[in-house]
Amino acid sequence: MPGSTQSPEDDGRCGLKVDFVRAVNHIAAVTRETRIPLEIRFIRLLARRLHEYGTAAHRLENAVTSASLRLGLHCEIFSTPTSILLAFRDVDDPNSDSYGTTLIRLQPGSIDLEKLCAVDAIADDVAAGKITLAEGADRLLEVPGTPPVAPLAGQLIAWGVVGATVASLLGSTWTDAAIAAAMAMLTGLFTLRLGARWKEAGSFEPIVAFLITVGAYGLAAAFGGGMVPNVVIGALIILMPGLDLTIAITELSTGHLASGTARFAGATVVLLKLALGVMLGTQVMLWLGFVGDQPVDPSQLSPGWFTWLALFATGIAFGPLFNAHLRDWPAVVVAAVAAYASSYFATQAFGSEIGVFLAALTIGALSNLYARLINRPAAVMRMPGIILLVPGSLGYRALNFLFSKNVDEGINAAISVVVVLAVLVGGLLLGNTLISPRRNL
Repeated sequence: MPGSTQSPEDDGRCGLKVDFVRAVNHIAAVTRETRIPLEIRFIRLLARRLHEYGTAAHRLENAVTSASLRLGLHCEIFSTPTSILLAFRDVDDPNSDSYGTTLIRLQPGSIDLEKLCAVDAIADDVAAGKITLAEGADRLLEVPGTPPVAPLAGQLIAWGVVGATVASLLGSTWTDAAIAAAMAMLTGLFTLRLGARWKEAGSFEPIVAFLITVGAYGLAAAFGGGMVPNVVIGALIILMPGLDLTIAITELSTGHLASGTARFAGATVVLLKLALGVMLGTQVMLWLGFVGDQPVDPSQLSPGWFTWLALFATGIAFGPLFNAHLRDWPAVVVAAVAAYASSYFATQAFGSEIGVFLAALTIGALSNLYARLINRPAAVMRMPGIILLVPGSLGYRALNFLFSKNVDEGINAAISVVVVLAVLVGGLLLGNTLISPRRNL
């Protein structure tokens, strides 16, 4: 601050003090957990881990309720994107006094397939008697410390592959695809290294969207890119909350109104912040003279065969993006290819809405079949499959039109988002009906 007399040494001591306090708080939290009855301690940790790794409210509540019954507890659970409320009673006497009620405050979870599978396996081992409750609780405490499957470089390459693929699918030149890959890798670097700090302040999405937009226009001017809006969408596609919107509608459809409403509102705010950052970046580059009509040579557009090659590469890239175990990567690739192929061919035959519906139905049924045959969570195939179908970019376009005061186009795009969400969720739910899931995850 201006006028401050604090020295660099003081800053260092403050940083050490903060780290020390965090370490003490962590030890205290672990100590408190060990004083709780083992059954309740295990269920609390199980609910926390499932939430942290992106489990939807209806699946989380069903999984926790089922695990509690196996341990002789009756658990009333209420889950939202930022909290879990748990109340326990003896399963043999539901009218008995409560063992205790716990409120756990959490940040919205993110998809981590490797850790989700680890939590699922621990719960299975405890239920089967392979490990004790104490061992299960200790393993749940250790799960967050598991290193990512891919190193930082591999994760950034995965971001770049997805960015280039999305830009190509939207209709871009080879140069545009290369710029989208570079900008997507930069987005990944911001997310993996600065995301947690900036998200606490609520400024992560608009700052990143602004920087990516400025960088995309700058590189397009330097190297001759002509489809910058598609480049920006490709670079920011992983940040667009299409998956959250889909989960929100699914939660609303299954009666979890509080969680679904909260998640939908949160996803909408993220879209607003991304659109705001892109709009500000575009205005700055327009003022600097970098925004204008760029001629596009049709011969430079990526050919049709490249789409399928890029799709296969994207399926592989989803492995590190979702932190899937190496043995699950073939399933992730199959899910991505099956989702896009079924959507593409069904759209050619019946139209876009039916195409999305049939693709979602295919992924819902296929993921449940995989869970039954391989004894792994259906999320391993379901999440990578539906990510290619979710309307994140459509929602961004709708808000971008509205920010540009193009109300008619904005309303039409918003209606398209609602329609896609409806048919997508309907397809997933029907897929669960055709082949019932092995378990709640």
